Amino acid sequence: MAAARSPREAEEAARSSREPGSPGSRDLETTIVLLERVRRGERRATERLVRRYMPELLRWAHGRLPHYCRPLDDTQTLVLDSLESALSHLEKFEYRREGAFLSYLRTIFMNKLRDKARKPRQQFLPETDVPGTDSPEDDMVRTEFWGTYDKALAALPERMREAVILRLELDWSFARIATAIHSPTANAARMYVTRGIRRLASEMNHAAA
Repeated sequence: MAAARSPREAEEAARSSREPGSPGSRDLETTIVLLERVRRGERRATERLVRRYMPELLRWAHGRLPHYCRPLDDTQTLVLDSLESALSHLEKFEYRREGAFLSYLRTIFMNKLRDKARKPRQQFLPETDVPGTDSPEDDMVRTEFWGTYDKALAALPERMREAVILRLELDWSFARIATAIHSPTANAARMYVTRGIRRLASEMNHAAA
């Protein structure tokens, strides 16, 4: 007989079942099936994957662009471009689990984002200042922080990196993370994420020393 779930695991499972694209949601078509259909050139499968992962990449985009890029840069266009680029080069990706696919999407998105941020500031300056935007100094601090974070993240083992991204950047439930990284239970995923976050913090502190 299966062991009873703890209240924490039951809550995580209920939350996970309500999340778009999760195993308990109405969309039962797995990512791997959709990717195989995309490889066969099925446009509808591409559209379904875009709808599934667009919110995830938009979450990544939030707060990453320097403020001077935002007035003239359509974040949704950048996200869609990243998705289309990923799905048109699937021969470069070996599907192992959903967490790995999201990590692959994130890498493409971040590369495109860095290309945008590297462009001269003058290319993005609007004719008038946009109220409520951050200062150049704020942009510098943010860029330095994300640079340190990304380097520390890259130092983690691949599966641990996926788990940390899903929790910190996407706020996924531990039940959903467990499915994405092939962890046996939500509680096991929670402990694994906790170890990953501690290791990430250690790497960042070491870089700052």
